Amino acid sequence: MLTKKIWKTALLSIAAGTVAIGFASAETKPTKILQAKHPIRQGQMLTHDLFEIAEVNEEQGWMVRPDTPLAGYVAKHDIAVNEYLSKQDLSKQRIVTFAPNEREYTVQTDLSRCVGGDLENGDEADVLFFDKGTLTAEPVFIVSILEVKNRSGDSVHSSDKQIRDSVPATVKIKVTTEQAAALLAYEQRGLVAFAKIPAAAAGRAVSP
Repeated sequence: MLTKKIWKTALLSIAAGTVAIGFASAETKPTKILQAKHPIRQGQMLTHDLFEIAEVNEEQGWMVRPDTPLAGYVAKHDIAVNEYLSKQDLSKQRIVTFAPNEREYTVQTDLSRCVGGDLENGDEADVLFFDKGTLTAEPVFIVSILEVKNRSGDSVHSSDKQIRDSVPATVKIKVTTEQAAALLAYEQRGLVAFAKIPAAAAGRAVSP
């Protein structure tokens, strides 16, 4: 009888230990992810400066972690303050959105006059105006590049050297209605070219 009682106690102890281990293993470990410090607009270039590190339960570890490279990514949609960053928020392509007063505008230019590197779809660039009358040049405003094509209508990419050398080219840009009117006047008075803004600075560029 005593032996049976000892075995029962031992089994209860083992069972209690198993339950305790079960509870311990059920406890989730904390993990670190990125959380927005500021409102982020759709199409904005993402950098780690826009986020702070948040500690969450392990089941939320599929969110973007602090060591994830963000270079080259933009926000696929608006991200609110304190919102966790997920992989579904990331896009490799620059997303272009239009305000009610914004339009597409196509400029004819010679790509050999464009500075700062080859223009690509999604770049930001300074519009440069060369006045034929005064022989002076000046930057006028910053625009988003929507499309670059040669005179044959072929898309121009940095690897297409032969196509890129076919000039003039057409560059489709996003402008406000006021900028469109200014560009129309500039094209009557002189030449329009572009200065590509480096990708690292494009998200922080401010038009004068």
